[in-house]
Amino acid sequence: MMRRVNLYKTDLVTSPLGMGCASLGSRYDANYGLRALEDAFDRGVTWFDVAPAYGAGNAELILARFLKHKRAQVQLCTKVGLSAPKMGIAMRLLTPVARPVMAKVKGLRSAVRKSGATTNLHLPLTAELIEKSIARSLARLGTDHVQVYALHSPAAEDVVRDDVLRALERVVARGQAQYIAVAGELDAGIAGAASGRFTIIQLADDPVTLPLNEVRAAGRVGIVSHSIMSIGGAHALLTKKLIANSTLLDQARAEGFGDLPATAASGLLIARAFASNAGGVVLASMFGRGNLTNNAAASELPPEALSRCEAFVARCIGGSEKAESLC
Repeated sequence: MMRRVNLYKTDLVTSPLGMGCASLGSRYDANYGLRALEDAFDRGVTWFDVAPAYGAGNAELILARFLKHKRAQVQLCTKVGLSAPKMGIAMRLLTPVARPVMAKVKGLRSAVRKSGATTNLHLPLTAELIEKSIARSLARLGTDHVQVYALHSPAAEDVVRDDVLRALERVVARGQAQYIAVAGELDAGIAGAASGRFTIIQLADDPVTLPLNEVRAAGRVGIVSHSIMSIGGAHALLTKKLIANSTLLDQARAEGFGDLPATAASGLLIARAFASNAGGVVLASMFGRGNLTNNAAASELPPEALSRCEAFVARCIGGSEKAESLC
């Protein structure tokens, strides 16, 4: 069974590895997604992160099917502030057909993303939206509460608006959510932490700029981190470093992070994320085969091994040819 963490400033005891559901129902269909959710749960993952916009608007409904007999065993976070892109009937009908084509044709998924057709829409953040959105999410999820309700990609100034805070307080008072959070860019996360009104901040964790440290300096909050491979091009940077320096790659191989530079980079970055956010939750999309196994294994590494990975990655990406040894 995966180890557990008590998320800072909460009574939530959960898995250090969380399942991000952004692509549940869009990139991955319901049947495939449900199998992945079950696999994650069987490996000990109990934190599931969703939003009304995820999966082209389908993720909450699919997640509800998974939750049917497990609700008391998992922790849920949903959000307010973004909606899925509007799709016509024809586009919705074509999506199941297009999904396998996009998976096979190199560059097609990236081209579609760049076109803006899959870009979520920002909604004006109002008290009415906050209260109506949680009611809709609970109905779609088939539950009467979530552990965390987060503002989704808010502007920093919206985080501290009185009407927004009062609406969130009413959500908590009604028992619809246990805790409120900010899930967005660093400036909004800092504003939320500094306000003292939010218990949890969710943000991307960049191994170069170290944004989690800035949030911690702003206020005492629990942290949920994500985008550990993509933010700042971290995976590409570390892979390039390992290709260029065979000594570093040999060290990563010796520690069991894989023979290929890209594989080793993935393992090092997830291990580094657990060190960076010790006591918090690290989100990952684990619908791709093999990701769950590697991420779960990294979550079980002892603290000293995680710290070595963190130092190793910092020196590699920071440009030092003499990275701290993993051994």
